[in-house]
Amino acid sequence: MEVFWSDSIKILYENDKLKQFFPQKNMTLEERLNSIVRLSLYISSVLVIYSKNHQYIYIFFIALILTYLIYKNRYNAYNDYFLDYANNLVHKYIEPTKNNPFMNISLDDYTKNPNRESMSKKKNVNNEIKNKFNIDLYKDFGDVFEKENSQRQFYTTPVTTIPNKQDEFADWLYGNEPAKSCKEGNPEQCVKNIYSPLYNRVGNNGL
Repeated sequence: MEVFWSDSIKILYENDKLKQFFPQKNMTLEERLNSIVRLSLYISSVLVIYSKNHQYIYIFFIALILTYLIYKNRYNAYNDYFLDYANNLVHKYIEPTKNNPFMNISLDDYTKNPNRESMSKKKNVNNEIKNKFNIDLYKDFGDVFEKENSQRQFYTTPVTTIPNKQDEFADWLYGNEPAKSCKEGNPEQCVKNIYSPLYNRVGNNGL
């Protein structure tokens, strides 16, 4: 498989690649972008030699920038897609649906899906929520202002798994150390929680 020119610039002037200067349908994305860069190099070189105007070399640099941006955007899109796909295979995250666009726990889940996973982790999940929520939503030509007032009544709740993760949340709040908070029976922390100007002055002065 041919690498992209930013990974190895030598790919642009290898002997067996010099004739590949026009993108074809059977080429990979890397081969197409590399061929566009070669074509821009050939065109700019001919124009510079013919017209004696060195500004035509910018055609080549513009092609480098454009192909690099295209490759990076497509590469990131592929990465996001495969990461989302892999996460869904492993965890089976809950996706937005027409009947449950906000992916909240329903009463049926406690019997039909007792090991319910959390909501989807996709980066574009907000767009999917809006699309599912707007299905069959009544609208008319007067919906210019305040057209999202109905959305404010609905939201995704903090808990989206069965069973919930209360123990993990409590551990995150208080840690594993015993008697860390005043509520857990730590008198020293109880004293620290009491606001006292005199106590604060004494503590700050180290007396």
